[in-house]
Amino acid sequence: MMFPKDKPLRDRKWLDYVRELRCLATGMIGHSEYETVDPAHLGTAGKSIKTGDDHVIPLIHHIHLACHAHGEASVLREYLPLAVLMDVVKANHTQADPLTPQHLENRARYLRTNVTDKDFISHLRVYAKQEYEVWLSGSLPFVTNKL
Repeated sequence: MMFPKDKPLRDRKWLDYVRELRCLATGMIGHSEYETVDPAHLGTAGKSIKTGDDHVIPLIHHIHLACHAHGEASVLREYLPLAVLMDVVKANHTQADPLTPQHLENRARYLRTNVTDKDFISHLRVYAKQEYEVWLSGSLPFVTNKL
């Protein structure tokens, strides 16, 4: 017996908010109609179906296009700063004991170079979903990315 899959979440207000943020990779804001910040969906939810809007990160348009052309994992590994990857590690850390700054940095470097593309994107999706939930609670998500 096959069960129907849940439809990916769609939230226009969240996407509009993400468009106003700085790019996670460059820190740039969209400054023209040709170089905007896009809510970039991470991975797919099946054949040619983009993931839910709760799995987006803000990327400047040319990096978003590069993700489609060259594979999002390889592009994001190259462009995401270590500080963002450290936030990704924190979002995925489930143990009760906090990470020391050195362990956090080491895990972020490991994430950049040693995990599979699928696991890399999976970690980013956990981070993106956590940021969406922060926004739903009325707080400011992607705070490392704000002015």
